Amino acid sequence: MISLRTVSMLLVGAHLLLLIAPVSSKNVVCYFHNWAQYRPSPGQMYARNVNPSLCSHLIFAFSQLSGNSMVPYEFNDDTSGGQWQQLNELKLANPKLKTLLALGGYSHGSARFHQMASSQASRADFISKAINLLRYKNFDGLDLDWEYPSDLSPDDFNNFANLIKETREAFEREATIVNNQRLILSVAVAAGLRNAISSYNVTALDQYVDIVNVMSYDYHGLWESVTGLNAPLLSMDGLDVSSTINWYLGQGLRPSKVHLGFAFFGRTFTLANPANNNIGAPTVGGGINGTYTRTSGILAYYEICDLILKKGYTVNYDAFGQQKYAYSGNQWVSYDDVDTMSVKVDYLLSQDLGGAMIWSLPDDDFSGLFCGQHTYPLTSYISGRVLNAPDKTTASTAASTSTTTASTKTSTTASTTTPISSTTASTTAPISSTTTKTTTPTASTSTSTSYTTTKTTTPTASSTTSSTSTVSSTTASASSQQPIKTTFTCPSKYGFFADPTSCLHYYVCNQDVPLRVQCPANTIYNSVNVVCENKMTTRFVCPI
Repeated sequence: MISLRTVSMLLVGAHLLLLIAPVSSKNVVCYFHNWAQYRPSPGQMYARNVNPSLCSHLIFAFSQLSGNSMVPYEFNDDTSGGQWQQLNELKLANPKLKTLLALGGYSHGSARFHQMASSQASRADFISKAINLLRYKNFDGLDLDWEYPSDLSPDDFNNFANLIKETREAFEREATIVNNQRLILSVAVAAGLRNAISSYNVTALDQYVDIVNVMSYDYHGLWESVTGLNAPLLSMDGLDVSSTINWYLGQGLRPSKVHLGFAFFGRTFTLANPANNNIGAPTVGGGINGTYTRTSGILAYYEICDLILKKGYTVNYDAFGQQKYAYSGNQWVSYDDVDTMSVKVDYLLSQDLGGAMIWSLPDDDFSGLFCGQHTYPLTSYISGRVLNAPDKTTASTAASTSTTTASTKTSTTASTTTPISSTTASTTAPISSTTTKTTTPTASTSTSTSYTTTKTTTPTASSTTSSTSTVSSTTASASSQQPIKTTFTCPSKYGFFADPTSCLHYYVCNQDVPLRVQCPANTIYNSVNVVCENKMTTRFVCPI
């Protein structure tokens, strides 16, 4: 006869096995923008055309501020059968899908945000109205896209921190009152460190925001006088994806909060001299308008496919920046495709980030008519890898989770896979073998306080204590982080290098710090082409 003790042990063991099973808790956060409806067919897209199975979170871009109220941009956003309704009806096909309404965007500007966030009373009015709108229209959360808090007033550094703090606390109170899942709070943040340092209290982001969408693109574009890569993974000048992510992580933002931005568009230029078509070549402005996007300086991914397949553009691959660029005559475009995005996904997974952010679905080949592949080739690739990525967990951490889940679960739990702890935030620096704990204020101790900030130049992570309402903001550098313990020595300060022990892996060197990355399944690292290639089709012969 089996004893109760034995049965209990078996149940606990089974529970632990479930906890450590390779089921991903990562997100794929996809933006849909409402101006895609104005593109000519077959580039035209409505919210109802979105494939609801590819994303964990779907964000409608954008709404705008009118006073302290969120209101639609387009005539058919908030109408019967309109785009808001179309987006939320996608949850009928995928009940796990979470929808959010984005506020702001680049063209919205900062002035209206500044006015709304400048006092506690106006913030409270905005938050109350936002909650009512989100619930009434069946959204699961709010995405704040203030570009950028640093634009108008240095006071907005604290105003934005207080806005996200008070929004989160109001979401929690409302969820308790209505006995419903808490609304999700996400924020889109800048890639450029000048804007990031002066705009964001990273401690507040870490404590109060569920999903931090890093807009890790637009590093170069028509505003410059030479060609440059839109979203390089590495660079010599620090204008690159890894430098941006390293800064946020170095400031104490937990990796699970960070969502790496993927650009489904390319940045275009008109060359001053068609014979000079390398990176850094002189330009005279943005590229010609695309057939569907109809805007100088930018092309959707499917438009780039069309140019390459039908117009004979020459394609080059920059092994250092890990991006492609193509040119024909005096036209030049930098972009990502599945090949280069695979390296960024490798990076995302190696850093154990919270997931991917996609800007934007209407720029993918959603119709399958342009790239000679299938519908949504970029989204499908990212979704397939990120949503199916196993968690980096151990039995010991699973056991710890199982003992704390029951005591921490309440009706205010966010309907997101990256819940915020109300006590201590554990942050891991990128490319690090050690973990640093940063104490953050609990919700109960911070409800009566507001953020005031003292800026310093000490290269340490941002920190707060629950006994004070003053938050120190610092400017930590990636070089202050501890390297992984490895015998591999970087041949040069930056670059991608073969693993001398395995063709299934390669090393990324950033400031002489090596990061070992595993190639996707069924691929090996081609050290000649500096890319992971299919084992069955590559001509590369592994020397190991």
